[in-house]
Amino acid sequence: MFRTLVGTAVHLTGAGLIDLAAGVTLRNTAGAIILANAVMTVRTSSGSLSPGSGLAVFAGYIVVLLAGATVMLRRRDA
Repeated sequence: MFRTLVGTAVHLTGAGLIDLAAGVTLRNTAGAIILANAVMTVRTSSGSLSPGSGLAVFAGYIVVLLAGATVMLRRRDA
């Protein structure tokens, strides 16, 4: 029960961070929604991972997207 509760909180927080990164990168609401849905679809299709490695892949996606959003934000708003 506890693992499910924590996993749900981590997933929702990660999804929010992915949406934030997509919005900052694209500056277009429709494009950000499409990109976020595409990333979440790709992530969920990898069902052969263990929970620990799945979390690591999910965290890697978040880090890469937030790093890209940071670079784009600094270039445009310098």
